[in-house]
Amino acid sequence: MQNQRRVILINPRFQGRVALLFAAVILLGGAVLAFMIYREAREALWDASVRGHFQAGLTPYRIVEEILIRHLAVLVAGILLASFLLFFLLMRSIGAGIQRLVDVLRLSGEGDLSTPTRAPGPGEIASFGEQLDGIRARTLTLIDEIRSEAGSLRNEALPPEAFRQRWEELKTKVGRLAP
Repeated sequence: MQNQRRVILINPRFQGRVALLFAAVILLGGAVLAFMIYREAREALWDASVRGHFQAGLTPYRIVEEILIRHLAVLVAGILLASFLLFFLLMRSIGAGIQRLVDVLRLSGEGDLSTPTRAPGPGEIASFGEQLDGIRARTLTLIDEIRSEAGSLRNEALPPEAFRQRWEELKTKVGRLAP
């Protein structure tokens, strides 16, 4: 059990940042709610005590009950809307980054290995784009080396043994490109 591989479908760092964003939305909504409830409940309780409207069975909770219910409904609706907006923006950002990666991979399949990725979105997508650019640059360098070597083999008159040795080296390079 010591060397079991863990399967991680989402990068924990990315997952943590998203969780912190959602927590920030909830904390901000709670802080605004607490301030608003405190202010309105204080006014309602002050008015009730000054006017002497403490009837039999009227508790402080009954005085602020409508305020609490209204603000809790606003809090729930606000947090849901803010969370949906945050989710939408994150998905849009991730989708744009993945779409750019797909476009670059299609271009690579068509032979364009020099267009930079520059994928927008979260850091993981940009990092993957940079890794993809590195792989494409190495592939392009290897292709240029193969073309140069093939051109020199075609244009030079070599003894059969030297030609065979360089031909084997060229085949090895081609094998590294497409195993």
